[in-house]
Amino acid sequence: MEAKRAYMNVMTTNGNNAAFSSDEAYGYTVKGKVSRISANSESGNTFYYMILDDDRTKLYMAAYTISEELPITREGDTVEISYIDESNGSINVVKFDNVDFSQEVSSDQAKKDEDKKTIIKDSDNKVIEVDPEKNEEEWNSLTPEEKAKLIKDSKNKEE
Repeated sequence: MEAKRAYMNVMTTNGNNAAFSSDEAYGYTVKGKVSRISANSESGNTFYYMILDDDRTKLYMAAYTISEELPITREGDTVEISYIDESNGSINVVKFDNVDFSQEVSSDQAKKDEDKKTIIKDSDNKVIEVDPEKNEEEWNSLTPEEKAKLIKDSKNKEE
């Protein structure tokens, strides 16, 4: 996992696509208040560990290369992060924005940011962007027959 995380971070930092295994991964974007944050340096690489909104069931990890705002982020700051959840307990941050800190962005940088793909938005990867509220609305709009068919199809895929 450490090697995969390092690979994803390097590829993202350099504006390249990071390839995933044949399994699908799920990409989420959340906004919340930092309850705890701490940095850990290993072999010359710094990783930041965060808890948002006192939710101790999720520990977000971000490499220092993800954002220059990480080192200045403090408890109480509102942040927006995109992350990959590969259903194995690790939550790897791939995009980080400290909403409480706004630095003026040059027009050149804004253009680069606009052109740059993120792992979650990159169609070459098998990352499915998830919006729980939208998914719940869609689910609730289905008939019982449609729901049963989706569940059956999902079970057939697993076999």
